[in-house]
Amino acid sequence: PLQSDMQLVWGEPAKIFCHDQKSNKNALPIGSPRHDKFFNHKKIPSKPIILFAPTGTTSFSCEHSTTKTILDFYEIVKNTCKIASKISSKELVMKPHPSTTVSNEVIHIAKEIDSKIKITFTTNILDLINECELLITTNNSTIAVEAMMLGKPVISLQTENWSLQEDIAISNAIVSITDTSELKNSIEKILFDEKYRTDLLNNSKKFLDKHFSNPGDASKNIYKILTQII
Repeated sequence: PLQSDMQLVWGEPAKIFCHDQKSNKNALPIGSPRHDKFFNHKKIPSKPIILFAPTGTTSFSCEHSTTKTILDFYEIVKNTCKIASKISSKELVMKPHPSTTVSNEVIHIAKEIDSKIKITFTTNILDLINECELLITTNNSTIAVEAMMLGKPVISLQTENWSLQEDIAISNAIVSITDTSELKNSIEKILFDEKYRTDLLNNSKKFLDKHFSNPGDASKNIYKILTQII
């Protein structure tokens, strides 16, 4: 059991998890102060940009850190760059994970595929997501949730089995792809099929409503709770 009198969590699912784990009966769903700025950010019309934000392989255990896993990840990056860079009238922008090991290799792969692929590290993430029409990431990275908060559709390239078992994938809040041969069709459906895009964004909103209490006002809520305690 956690040694705390209270836990402040993002939403009801996290509260239920705390209760089920018997870690803390005083878990309060207050939202995510960290993400208030995403919920409150002024949305602008999208530019014809596909944002690709690969996060690299996980390193939870040796099982996920094998040479094969890493080579498979680089192959996925290569295939994604090939496919997305050829989508008519759209610009592919890549924001690699800040890890030097990951970023150096994916930059090399991207430039080898198409020298016109724009690569950025320093652009404000809020502005970057806000401008794009579509985000592509890997294994349900947190940038997927941030893009959903800004009303952007998300494709997640699922390279590991656990990623398909997370609620964000099960609830179809994102488009999960396990084989890059499916990628071109999924991108085109999101960009050019209005009903498909609307249905996906509705699923995203339902996911956010379920998992994040007080969207945009979590900081105010936690302030009220803390002032009452003090």
